[in-house]
Amino acid sequence: MLRDAFYVKAIVFTKKNRLIQNYFVSFLKTDKLGIIDQLRSMKAAISEQEAFMCKRDKEYDTAKDKLTVVEQQLALCEAEKMQLH
Repeated sequence: MLRDAFYVKAIVFTKKNRLIQNYFVSFLKTDKLGIIDQLRSMKAAISEQEAFMCKRDKEYDTAKDKLTVVEQQLALCEAEKMQLH
């Protein structure tokens, strides 16, 4: 009888351990998925910022090129002005 009671307690203990293990594994999977989602979100934000920076770099290069052209035109105009005087 005592042996049967011990056996029942062992089964209950084993089932409780399995439930705890399953809960813990489930928690780890959920936590892992949460971390993966956060990493995906961060990667998307970084990609968005990189695209924005690339666009700004292109705009800067375009503005710099336009400034160079305007400076060249100004130099030509000043040279023509000097020839007229």
